[in-house]
Amino acid sequence: MRGNPGRAEVTHNQTIAAPASVREVRIEKFPSAVVVLGEDRDDISLELKVTSRAYDDAEAKKTADQTKVLVDAAGEMLRLTLDYPAGGQQTAALTLKIPKRLSLRLDDKGGRLTVTHIAAVSINGVGRGETVISSIAGQVQANQRGSSITIADVGSLRLTTVNAGEVKVSGVRGDATLNFTGGEIRLEKLAGTVEVDSRSAEVRFEQMDDL
Repeated sequence: MRGNPGRAEVTHNQTIAAPASVREVRIEKFPSAVVVLGEDRDDISLELKVTSRAYDDAEAKKTADQTKVLVDAAGEMLRLTLDYPAGGQQTAALTLKIPKRLSLRLDDKGGRLTVTHIAAVSINGVGRGETVISSIAGQVQANQRGSSITIADVGSLRLTTVNAGEVKVSGVRGDATLNFTGGEIRLEKLAGTVEVDSRSAEVRFEQMDDL
C-alpha cells in the first residue's frame, strides 16, 4: 500500500501560567486550525488534537505523542510554537482558553482561526484559511488572502484582504481602515471614521446609521 496507511489521534491537554505581567499570546508555526476563547480566568487552558499518519498505527501513535506545543515566556509575551517530529505526517488543531485581558498575535496564519472575547488581535504576514473574529475589546489588525473573513463587534479595525472569498465586517465601535483587492465585501454598523481603498472588489455598505 502506498503512502502512510497507519493512523492515530491523540489529544494533549496542558495548563499554562499567565501572570499579570503577560499581556500577549503569540502563536508560531500555525497548525491546521486554532480556536482562542477569552474567559474570566487567571491561567491558560491548552488543548491540542493531533492526527498523525505513518507507515503503521504504532508509528503514527508515536509521532502523534511527540507533537507538542513549546511554551516560552519572554516579558509581556507568551510564545507558543508547534513542534512536530521528523517522521510521519501530522495535522493539529489547537484550542486555547485565555484570560480576556490578553491580546493575540499571529505572524504566519495558514489555517482556520476563530477568536472571541479577548483584548486585541493582530494577524500579520499572509493570512490564509477562514477567519472569524468577534467581541474584541480593542483593535483588530488583520491580513487575509484567498479565504473568507468575518469580523464583528470590535473596538477598531485595520483590515487588508486580497482575493478573499467573502468579507463581512460589522459592529466596529471605533475607526476602520480597510483595503480590499477583489472579493465580495459587506460592511455594516461602522461607528467611527471609515477609510476604504478598494480595487476590483464589490463593496456594499449597510446600516451605517444604527450606531
